[in-house]
Amino acid sequence: MFVVLLAASVTQMLVPGLPWFGHVKAPLLLGVALYYSLNYSFVEALAVGCLAGFLHDVLSPIPLGYSMGVFCVAAGVACAFRRVVLTDALLTQIVVGAAAALAVNGTLAVLLFKGAFIEYGMRELAVRAGGAGVLGAFATPVVFSVVSALDRLVGNRAEQGEVKVNVIRRRF
Repeated sequence: MFVVLLAASVTQMLVPGLPWFGHVKAPLLLGVALYYSLNYSFVEALAVGCLAGFLHDVLSPIPLGYSMGVFCVAAGVACAFRRVVLTDALLTQIVVGAAAALAVNGTLAVLLFKGAFIEYGMRELAVRAGGAGVLGAFATPVVFSVVSALDRLVGNRAEQGEVKVNVIRRRF
């Protein structure tokens, strides 16, 4: 988990934002938080959401704590829908990624605007939030496939078509 978060934060920091989306960067850290929200327990989802939000705050000019709260809420909401959606389906990953990126970016923009940390106009905020939604739709499936492959590699998830059985052995 820590290696994935570190790799996502470095990649998100190094890849430049697209100018036609208001220079917003691809939400890779949010994609990692969504992956853990849809595939692991609620506690792990909140932990990854907090860590991803902290790394997002540290690597951007946003004051500490803003992204942590928003990422945790996004992780909690995604975790609530885990039993309703097919987490390995591409359409689910696209829709969840787009909706979460749009909501997170829009919420952060409103919070930062209310706190007088940004002075964008409403048109620029809408372009940035929409751009984040589009980038989230493209980036989240990529993040899911990479993190899922790493999970299978280390044995956290079963291979395709294989059922993972946890056996508890008792000593008497």
